[in-house]
Amino acid sequence: MAAVVGIIAAVRMRPPTEKRELREYWRQHRDSFPGRPERLEAFLEPARDEGRLELLVRLSAREDTGRQIDAEGSLGLSGYLSVSDVERGIDQMLGRDPALHRPPRLAWGQLIGALAAAGIVISEQELIELPLSIELDDEVAARLASAGAG
Repeated sequence: MAAVVGIIAAVRMRPPTEKRELREYWRQHRDSFPGRPERLEAFLEPARDEGRLELLVRLSAREDTGRQIDAEGSLGLSGYLSVSDVERGIDQMLGRDPALHRPPRLAWGQLIGALAAAGIVISEQELIELPLSIELDDEVAARLASAGAG
């Protein structure tokens, strides 16, 4: 049986249309959100977009056979200005750095589900312990490089 030997976090820019769609959805369904809707409203505020990188991260697991299993969806990162910021953000979402705040719910769920569908049962802790490579697409790498130069 194949074993998972590494994790890949592929990072790309969030399409600007996606945030506009989120804003429109929010306007139409604002009253149906439980909890603290003001936090989401502040996040979706157009003024917050200026100078912020809106990123999407897709997790994949690499097997020792070379096969790659992708998570169904992407995770969002916002406001990062350097490669090390992106790395810290991903480490925090995945619970990989004990020095960082660990969110109450880690971001492994979609990848664990994709692996289970492929017949691989693996825990969050086992995934945390695997090597992680972060792959920035060309647009993200260029934007981070220009932000660091400014």
